[in-house]
Amino acid sequence: MKFGRDGRSEIAERIRDTAEDLMELVSAQVKLLRLELLGDARLLGARLVRVAIFLPLAVLGWGFLASAGAWALGSRIGLGWSLALFGIAHVTVGGVGLARAARSVRQVKMLDRSRDELERSLKAIAPTDDGTPAVVTPPGPRPAPLPPASSGGQDGAASSGAPPAGGPARG
Repeated sequence: MKFGRDGRSEIAERIRDTAEDLMELVSAQVKLLRLELLGDARLLGARLVRVAIFLPLAVLGWGFLASAGAWALGSRIGLGWSLALFGIAHVTVGGVGLARAARSVRQVKMLDRSRDELERSLKAIAPTDDGTPAVVTPPGPRPAPLPPASSGGQDGAASSGAPPAGGPARG
């Protein structure tokens, strides 16, 4: 096994570098998520504030206009029929308006850029359809696995004189 300049193996160095890169990627994903969520919330908030400002004015004006129209039409077809006609018209127009407003609010895609970046990152590290990993390790012989540092020999007895955890103390 090759050792680096400070006595660490190349495998340990690669694992450490990979872990650092993964942490950097996760950190960047979280930062992107926070920034995008803040931007989307501002956009959605601005649209909802506009609705909240103009909705009472529109309702009040519409109410006065509808009552005047119903009163004027009531002299021709009767007050009951004119109120029913205006009610049907208002329900129809209100339903169409609410449907359009709901569609407008749904068009704000929350965290769409973060979702795209996360999918790209997962595609880069996930295995492909044929079972091979997307991140290819360099070819070459693989070193034999090392025994655990605490093993003293074939039977795996601890190398120190201390008893195993939870075992009886030697006298």
